[in-house]
Amino acid sequence: MLSAVQRRARNLGLEIRFRRARDSGRTWLRFDVSVDGPLVRMETLFEQLALELPAFAEGARSKVPPRDRVAAAWDVIEAYFVGMKDIRASIFGLWEALGLGDYGAAPLSYVFDPGAATHLAGRLRGLTRTLGMFRAGYLPPEQAVEELHTATESLLREAVGKAGSFPDKVERAHAAGYLTHEMYEDVLAMNKLRVKAKHHGQSIPADVAMGVVNAVARACQALLLALLDREREAERSE
Repeated sequence: MLSAVQRRARNLGLEIRFRRARDSGRTWLRFDVSVDGPLVRMETLFEQLALELPAFAEGARSKVPPRDRVAAAWDVIEAYFVGMKDIRASIFGLWEALGLGDYGAAPLSYVFDPGAATHLAGRLRGLTRTLGMFRAGYLPPEQAVEELHTATESLLREAVGKAGSFPDKVERAHAAGYLTHEMYEDVLAMNKLRVKAKHHGQSIPADVAMGVVNAVARACQALLLALLDREREAERSE
């Protein structure tokens, strides 16, 4: 099971290590997991593990009962998630401490924190899963771009209101300072690409889609961070 995890990690350009610690109350081993590499690749690996590892463990040949093998698989997944979450928190914490948002920077992550906009949580979790599955090769580029467009429009509505077309909302978000000029152009380029794919049947090359996904994911993070700043301002004014 662990060798399967390591193969998937290597395919994504990640280095992963396991430390085993026996829990006296269980018949299987628990694991601490450490991983090195770009954050979005870590997030992609998590989506793969959550999708594949329990079924792989259940079907593996072993003297360990299937239920215990599946439990061990979930232990690996949970330990991996905790480590990944800590890394993400460190990256976003450093971003905030250095004031990088003042320079128009936004961290690249496929995990999107809705903050107080909890009604967006399901949409954003679906986007995380879609982007991870696309990067892992499970989904076509067109599906990833379509889901990204839908989630981006939901964030734009939250940031600048429902009125107007998609480009109108992007324009208002740019004017409000929520999106840098580069992000503004990236989101509009994504919209044009999506229109060509959905309404004109044009395919999207995987490398083009990957560039769009990463660029617009940053823009989505910028919108969420702007919403978080707005929440904080509202709390201070109360």
